[in-house]
Amino acid sequence: MNEKLVSNTGCIVGMQVEESFGKYGISCRVGAFCNFDLNQISNQLHQHNCYELCIVTSGSGLFIHRDRKYKLEEGDVFMADPYTVHEVQANRLQNLQLIYFFLEIKGNESLRIKGRQDRILHAFISGHKVLAPAQKHLLSYFVFIESYHVSKKSRSFGIEQALKNLILESLEALSTEGDHLSSPQAVACNTLELSLDFIDNNLNRQIKLEEIAKHACTSCRNLQFLFNKHLGKTVIEYINERKIALAAHYLIRQFSVHDTANLVGIDSPSRFTRLFKKYKTVTPKKYQQIHATNEKGFGRRLNC
Repeated sequence: MNEKLVSNTGCIVGMQVEESFGKYGISCRVGAFCNFDLNQISNQLHQHNCYELCIVTSGSGLFIHRDRKYKLEEGDVFMADPYTVHEVQANRLQNLQLIYFFLEIKGNESLRIKGRQDRILHAFISGHKVLAPAQKHLLSYFVFIESYHVSKKSRSFGIEQALKNLILESLEALSTEGDHLSSPQAVACNTLELSLDFIDNNLNRQIKLEEIAKHACTSCRNLQFLFNKHLGKTVIEYINERKIALAAHYLIRQFSVHDTANLVGIDSPSRFTRLFKKYKTVTPKKYQQIHATNEKGFGRRLNC
């Protein structure tokens, strides 16, 4: 895909697609087109509480999922399972571009499977692989979306239908008979993901537990339970990890220690230094010196 095409298909970024087909249904939020190159070689290890479906639109790279590595090429479709640590890396000799989708599959055990869409989702839930290579025909959907958007000047019914078909065909490509995953269950609740999004969007200031819970429409107690169960840490521990990960990003790009502390919402330089050393084992200044010539990308989620 060329840059012009990506620019025009950017109209789908942030779109929400929902459909019930019978026994199963999907809820999908379109992420964005991501570029990986020498300026951002990786999105670092992270996880989500839903499936993350990705399609490589150009270039080549590497996908790490459950400590296993998969080579990526243009047209490949790959999937990160819920609560599974994963990472995308660019090939140092070639840039990598992909689009990602956050996906939930919902089921109703009281209903029967009906129609091809239902069968595709049932097959995927029953068992799927991480990577489906050489699915370049799926890139044709972006050509259609680009052309449709140019003529209609809106995100209308045709684009929504194209996205549904793209998602279903991608899941069909990933489906496999047998080889069931240990936890292929659909994730129906967005509580944790909403909380993680809120934290990521407010790392520049002090974040209170009560406001996170309010944003995610849950209680503080349940929020702590979800973080402990799925992330193995408290809310405060997660916030501190995210702040330090972001701080490391600023330090690598030669922001001063004082400015970096302010940018991550920590107004006490001594507290910032203590916290940074706790997670990175060295002081902010020392970290900046070590990584001055070793620039790395910054990921949306960081679990290590």
